[in-house]
Amino acid sequence: MVVTPLARRLVLMLTSFALVFALIWAGMMTYAHGLETRIARDWMDLVERCRTAIERVLI
Repeated sequence: MVVTPLARRLVLMLTSFALVFALIWAGMMTYAHGLETRIARDWMDLVERCRTAIERVLI
């Protein structure tokens, strides 16, 4: 089987695209997980501050 330069170039281009896409996707998922954790932490902090404020007013 003879592989033409055009076919080789196409395979390399598609492989490069797949690799770059996978790296970008992994980066986005890592960032989203960190963002989700930060939002959850901020939300729990807000809930705790509200609970403390309400208890302080009721006492």
